[in-house]
Amino acid sequence: MTASDTLPQSLEIATTSKLPLLTSSPSAPLHLGILLTAVAAVAVGVTLSYSALSTRLKAVGLNLLAARRAGIACGTLLIGALATAGAFGGAAGGLMLLGEQHLLKNGFSSGYGFDGLVVGLLSRGSAAGVLAGALFFGFLRSGGINMEISAGVPSAVVLIMQGLIVVAVAGAALLIERLESNKSH
Repeated sequence: MTASDTLPQSLEIATTSKLPLLTSSPSAPLHLGILLTAVAAVAVGVTLSYSALSTRLKAVGLNLLAARRAGIACGTLLIGALATAGAFGGAAGGLMLLGEQHLLKNGFSSGYGFDGLVVGLLSRGSAAGVLAGALFFGFLRSGGINMEISAGVPSAVVLIMQGLIVVAVAGAALLIERLESNKSH
């Protein structure tokens, strides 16, 4: 075991760079990042529900060849979508750094990117689904930490639950697909 002082980390960010807190309670330190995240979720939801960009993205996702034949610039659209997703991921890391941790340290993300990937896949293209799934996985992660501290239950139980959720949702999607294909025959 080593002391936490020996782990590589940056200096703490300046106080003027920290996101302002919305509450004065140290037990619930909500910061401005929650509002920025809500605004971003609404903007993405509206864009993906009511814009021509949404229709083009769905066309490329459902059938790349048909989208190309329809005259959609698939390469540009895919690169734009990937860049936008990366920008949102970077913004999330920035909000976490400026609002909660206030310094960079080794392993600061604790697997949030993987959780985000799973949430995105399970939401099946729904912005509201992403928000609900992110809250659910966040509650699972937080509850796992508290469960380990207070009840002595290993936090790996949360990883097992997350895996079971992924398998159950994937199995349900496969079952629905098979049932629909049997109805058409």
